[in-house]
Amino acid sequence: MLYGVMAYTVARRTREIGIRMALGAGDGNVVWLVMKEVLVLVGDRYCVGLAASWGLTRYVQKQRTGFQPNDLMTIVLATIGIACVCAGRRDMFRLEGRPK
Repeated sequence: MLYGVMAYTVARRTREIGIRMALGAGDGNVVWLVMKEVLVLVGDRYCVGLAASWGLTRYVQKQRTGFQPNDLMTIVLATIGIACVCAGRRDMFRLEGRPK
């Protein structure tokens, strides 16, 4: 999703980026222009995820099913699950077409 947001942002602002570079903006300034929006988006989603995980942790603890959200096995299984999802989506980590 993050790649899609960055691609959309760059595609939407291509003309602006071109004009800024033609007027002498450095590469770092142009990268920061795009990254500001991405960092705000990631920061917002981090806060929402943190609040949701805190709430769900309390909910699971109230259920008294013997499943502890802070248990080592739970953390390991969640990490393996996330790794499997990321491994299935390796194409989003490819850097084809990137200048060297």
